[in-house]
Amino acid sequence: MSFYSPLAFIMGFTIPAVILLYMLKQRFEETSVSSIYLWQQALNNIEANAPWQKLKRSLLMLLQITAMLLFIMALANPYIRGLSTKTSNLIIAIDTSMSMQAADTKPSRFHEAKKRAASIVSNMKPGSKVTLVAMGANNTVYESLNTDKNSLQDKINSLEVTNAAGNIEEAAALLSSLSGQFPNTKTYVIGDTPLETALDGYEFINVGNNGDNYALVHQAHVFTPDGITALTRLGSFSSQDSRLNVSLYVDGQIFDSQRVQTGPGEFVNIYWDNIPQYASLLECRLESTDSLNTDNIIYDVITRSYDKKAVLVTDRNIFLEKAFSLVKGLKLYKSSYEDVPLLSGYDLYVYDGMVPEKLPDGNVIILNPHRNDLFGIIGKVKHPGLYKPEHELFKHIKEFPFTIGTASVLDVPSWGEEMLNSDKGAIIFGGIHENRRIIVFGFDVHDSNIVLKPAFPILISDIAGWLLPDRVLDLDRAYPHQAVELNLNPVTSKAYVYSPSGVKTQIAPPFPSGAFEKTYETGVYKLVQEAEGVLAENYFTVNCPQAESDLKLKLYKTNDEVSNTSHTPDGSEGMPLINILLWTALPILLIEWWVYSNAV
Repeated sequence: MSFYSPLAFIMGFTIPAVILLYMLKQRFEETSVSSIYLWQQALNNIEANAPWQKLKRSLLMLLQITAMLLFIMALANPYIRGLSTKTSNLIIAIDTSMSMQAADTKPSRFHEAKKRAASIVSNMKPGSKVTLVAMGANNTVYESLNTDKNSLQDKINSLEVTNAAGNIEEAAALLSSLSGQFPNTKTYVIGDTPLETALDGYEFINVGNNGDNYALVHQAHVFTPDGITALTRLGSFSSQDSRLNVSLYVDGQIFDSQRVQTGPGEFVNIYWDNIPQYASLLECRLESTDSLNTDNIIYDVITRSYDKKAVLVTDRNIFLEKAFSLVKGLKLYKSSYEDVPLLSGYDLYVYDGMVPEKLPDGNVIILNPHRNDLFGIIGKVKHPGLYKPEHELFKHIKEFPFTIGTASVLDVPSWGEEMLNSDKGAIIFGGIHENRRIIVFGFDVHDSNIVLKPAFPILISDIAGWLLPDRVLDLDRAYPHQAVELNLNPVTSKAYVYSPSGVKTQIAPPFPSGAFEKTYETGVYKLVQEAEGVLAENYFTVNCPQAESDLKLKLYKTNDEVSNTSHTPDGSEGMPLINILLWTALPILLIEWWVYSNAV
């Protein structure tokens, strides 16, 4: 047995003090009485004037000394030293992903995980260095090589479970890197999903209990002549047959309810018909309580697309006119160079062979430009050798190389990026400038065989899609802690996002706003844009990741054993005895009080 605080034994001087108190002769006061005939004890006090008396056996004194010894031992904080390891560096990784909210382990898996982590910290030997890692969508090192138990306990208590899916591969790489920095490092992963790793000194502590769960994993809608038809997909992560109640809410009001039969591991499609055309939000709820309630609700924002307007400013370019007229959802208008100062109110401006003196309030594509103040032109080059582009705009273009007769080599500004490069420099670039999306072609499409390629209309369609994206992108893949790309109107002066709980986050200015990353909650988010005193609102949803709904333990070949007990891990270096000593002292104090009260 060893002690964390051996200096506490200095308090041992209190034991002789207790004994001295029993040896000191008590002082008596003289009191006149009628007779002392019956006072048998008076003879025992014949030496009343002596300052000391012989120490007598006293049960009360023995109980007090025993209690004092137990308290002193507790202050010294003893522990039984482990025999299996000499580990002085510990890594404690706690899973914070959504599945840790499951209540199949009471009160929750996450609460149990923090309890296990706190136990490891409490049991570790003095001087052990602990690195604390929170595993989730983003694996974060909260403490590095900390030896302060109280600080570590506070950090563990401050950890919060998230709604995100765990990133197991990244967690394994991070822990492997941390462990490799020091020899003989013990790594504890506390959660419900073990790592697929051959890491030395790795121990997985399972806090899951394979609870049954049901989840709403997908929600979608289509427009029909009779209104809107919605599809909800229900997943059963259970080992038994079940009948479940599922309800659909339209704009916050109950619309319909269905009773659904599911089997073990089965996915069921639920259809909802005749939803009103004016509906803007669908919310489906599983009206049942299971091991994980977070995934019992799913949202779907009903968006209505409207044709966007584009104007083509050209002398005559039948290729551009034809290609842009084929873009779905885009209404094309034509104009002349003379009318450029008068043009306004368009979503997209296409300038063929010119650059306007003042940029319009809209997104822009410029082809075959002359010298201007917006960007530089390095020079002209004939028959440039083109490199195969890697930019996403060319992802559908398989027919390379195409040829260009004469092109301008463009000086890409700080706000732009190369989209098509050549052996002489950039030929096409694009970017966001003053909240406008801009693409510049350094050549005349008439002087290239690209317009003869079947992929040319596809390229123009992809360019139009990049220049005129929806207000919110990637709606079907919006999950907690994942970035959502937002596209603001060019005339927007301020923009902010409200979370489902009402938290307001300003995303612009500065411009460009970039992606919105604070998608911590599930539910409906609202994007608000201010432009000249007018507010415009758009909505997007963040739903639960399906991967977190399966609460069954997943084991990998590299794990020889999964721990699911309340034992003290081997790397703890010892079992503390302080609680045992304190609980032993309590009944002794109660007995001492009883002996004193009854004068035994």
